[in-house]
Amino acid sequence: AEKQVVAAPPPDPAAVVACQQLVEAAKAGARPKVLALCTPGSAKVLGKGRATAALLRQIGACECGEARYDGDKAAVAAVMKAKAGDEARDLPFAKVAGAWKFDTAAYMEKYAPSKDKKGKKGKKGKKSPESGANKKTE
Repeated sequence: AEKQVVAAPPPDPAAVVACQQLVEAAKAGARPKVLALCTPGSAKVLGKGRATAALLRQIGACECGEARYDGDKAAVAAVMKAKAGDEARDLPFAKVAGAWKFDTAAYMEKYAPSKDKKGKKGKKGKKSPESGANKKTE
């Protein structure tokens, strides 16, 4: 016990476990169970209807990978299986009262379904005019 090698703490699997539980609940279409695994206020963010259904489909198609931690936030690298091809996504989690919860607001901000909300694709105010995104002259 003379050599005290301080190894890096093993990766906390808690966010990955939370991700797997979320994916299973989403696959089953169990909205109340999904909301129980989400940060407070998620029901308000999701609303009812198509946005929730779209989110459940997206999350249910994911396979959880490794988690990266930054204090009380985590991002679980996931692969969303889709007919059009697999897509890598970072699923955001936040620690709430000692448990990892899916951060719905952060996810929706990053991956909001574009078809469900009119004009939500960042037409106004999202890109700064200096970026010249709409002024391609070539």
